[in-house]
This record gives sequence, structure tokens and C-alpha cells, in this order.
Amino acid sequence: MKQSIGVHCYDFDDYTVGEGFRTATRTLTETDVVMFATLTGDTNPLHMDAEYAREGTYGKILCHGLMIVSYAAGLINKVGYVDGSTIALRQMEWQFRLPVFPGDTIYVYVAIKGKRKLTAKEGIVNAEINIFNQRDEICVSGEWKMIVDLHPNVEK
Repeated sequence: MKQSIGVHCYDFDDYTVGEGFRTATRTLTETDVVMFATLTGDTNPLHMDAEYAREGTYGKILCHGLMIVSYAAGLINKVGYVDGSTIALRQMEWQFRLPVFPGDTIYVYVAIKGKRKLTAKEGIVNAEINIFNQRDEICVSGEWKMIVDLHPNVEK
């Protein structure tokens, strides 16, 4: 398993099926929730109104599911594996398993599940993504299919 080692670029051949890595952590705040709501326009009271949320199933404000996924993408990007070689995300699928609240700390574990060449210049890499909270519980799980450059023009 590779840890957060700051690799500058992974090309297609560098991805090994069965290999994985863990990201750094990020603690989510109420400010993050407000900023995400402002950016997206998703001002559902479950995310914005503590009194309203108190009456709901979880009894407090929830972080947006797509905010969690977005921050996970940022944590993955900071590791460096996708910088310079990922051309595009082709597909994403998510299952939201547990709620995430302001004050929770998340991290991501990425496992490479498969890969195949598409053309002479690019391939597709399938990655399983699990987003954990500070109690090591999987809150969100999913899969990414990334189109990756076979030989990016960047130094490693």
C-alpha cells in the first residue's frame, strides 16, 4: 500500500491493480457547509438550519453528500497520483452509507480495481473509493473510472 508520498504524476503503467493509498485528513466545519451551500444553491434546511435539523432523524446539521465527495476528490488530488496524467473522469458512482456532520474528520482510501488501454495514448483506470470518518467507519463508498494518459509529458 502506498501512503501519501507526494508523487508528481502517475501514468497508466504506474497504476497496479490491487494497490491502494490513503489520503491525509480534513476536518469539516459549519463554514464549509455554508460555503458549499452558497456555491451550489443547495440550502436545504437539513444543512443550514440547526433548529430544523434538530427535529430531524440525526438531530443536527448534516454535511452535503456531494460536499463530502468533492472534498474527497481534493484530498485525492493532494496525494499527487492524478496530477498531470488524468485526462478526465468518465464515470462516478456513490453510495452514501453514514451521515457526516460538521466537526467530523474524513480521509479517503483509494484501491485500484482494474485498468485497460483504450487507445495508443490513453487508458482507463477503475478505482474503488472509500471515504472514512474519524472512527474509521465508511461513510461514502463508490467507484471512479478515470481516463489516464499512457505517457504524460511531465517529469516524475
